[in-house]
Amino acid sequence: MKIGSTAGKVRPNGYVEIRVDLVSYQAHRLAWLYMTGEWPVGDIDHINRNPSDNSFKNLRQATRSQNLCNVPALSTSSTGCRGVDFHKASGRYRARIRVDGKRLDLGLFNTIDNARAAYQEAAGKFHGGFSIALGE
Repeated sequence: MKIGSTAGKVRPNGYVEIRVDLVSYQAHRLAWLYMTGEWPVGDIDHINRNPSDNSFKNLRQATRSQNLCNVPALSTSSTGCRGVDFHKASGRYRARIRVDGKRLDLGLFNTIDNARAAYQEAAGKFHGGFSIALGE
């Protein structure tokens, strides 16, 4: 590797991987080690959800549960909103959230926007700074 060139490569999932002595490491974990002098315990969360942005201001230690609070709706989501699905039996939108491994029903709503607002309020209350950005 040439001095001054960028280390590592971007994986298909967006994370940067760097090899040191023939061992591959995730760049965000190496960045944490470099900046703090300690190998990270648990997960390292990318605050802005960009896995290739390994600036130290964008990284924070997190438990697995906290890290999972900072992910968008799954691509298979019928509504495109995290924590919101369409409840066929009632013809309304249902908002739900996981707290300490248990699902908490937040209610049924006439509009997707009201269900999303209920989820976002609960995420702020239960997940704090690890809840996803309001704009999703």
